[in-house]
Amino acid sequence: MKRSVEPGIKWYPPNERCENRSLRAFGARGFGAVMVPDAHTVPFARSVGSKNCSTMKFFQFGEQIPGYDFRVINEREARASAGIMFLLGLMSLFSVYQLRTIFWAELFSLTFIIEFLVRVLIRPAYAPYMLLGALIVHNQAPDWVEARPKHFAWALGLGLGAVMTVYIVFDIISPVRLAICWLCLFLMYVESVFGICLGCMLYKYIHRKTYLCPGGVCETTPKRNFSRHKWLVLAAFLVLFSLTYTTLKHWKFPARPRVEVVK
Repeated sequence: MKRSVEPGIKWYPPNERCENRSLRAFGARGFGAVMVPDAHTVPFARSVGSKNCSTMKFFQFGEQIPGYDFRVINEREARASAGIMFLLGLMSLFSVYQLRTIFWAELFSLTFIIEFLVRVLIRPAYAPYMLLGALIVHNQAPDWVEARPKHFAWALGLGLGAVMTVYIVFDIISPVRLAICWLCLFLMYVESVFGICLGCMLYKYIHRKTYLCPGGVCETTPKRNFSRHKWLVLAAFLVLFSLTYTTLKHWKFPARPRVEVVK
C-alpha cells in the first residue's frame, strides 16, 4: 500500500529509522515523517535523530543525517568548542603578562593547530575540543547546519595555525604573531557568544548557494528589523553608563597628584 505524504516530507520505513528515536517534522505529521530540505523547507528543517542515524566514517567532514541531502555539523558543539578555545587562549595570553613566559601561549597554539588539523583533514567529531564541547552539550537537542561553510571557515583557521607554526618553530616574536592570536580569539569569541561564523559568511559571499548556515543567515527569509524605539533605549543606556563612569571616576577614584622624589 502506498502511503501519501505532504510535499517536502519524506517517508522512512521502520527499518530506516533511528534505533532510539523516530524522526518527526514539525507537528503531528505521522510516524516516521521527516522534513526534506528543498527551496521551501530548508529554513525550517530539523532532525533530532540519534548517532545511529549518521554514517560513521573515520575520514569524513560532517554527519549524514536522514532528512538532509547534504552533510551537517552540530552548531551547538561547534559553539561550545569555540568558547572553550577562547577561554583557554585568553588565559594563555594573560599568562604572558602575569608569569612573563610564553610557554602556555605556545602550548595552546600547538593544541589549536592540532584541533584544526583533525577537524579539516580527518573528522570534526574526533577533534579534542569538539569532543569536549560535545560532552558538555550532549543533553541538548542538536542544531544542524550545513557542513561546507564550516569546512571553509575551519580551513582558514588551519591556515592561521600554519602561520603560527612557523613563528613557533623558528621562535619569532613579532607584532604579526600577536595580531594573529588576537584575530583567532576574536573569531572564536563572536562564534561562541553571538553565533556569528565570519568564515561561513565569507563562504556564502563566494558561493551564494548555501543551506542552513548558523543563525539562518543564508536563507532569503526577511530579517527582523531593529526598531527605532530599541535604538532609543540603547542610546539612553549608553548615556546612563557614561554618567556612571564619569561619576565613579571623579568621586571614588579621583586622579591623585604624582609625588616625585628629588634626590
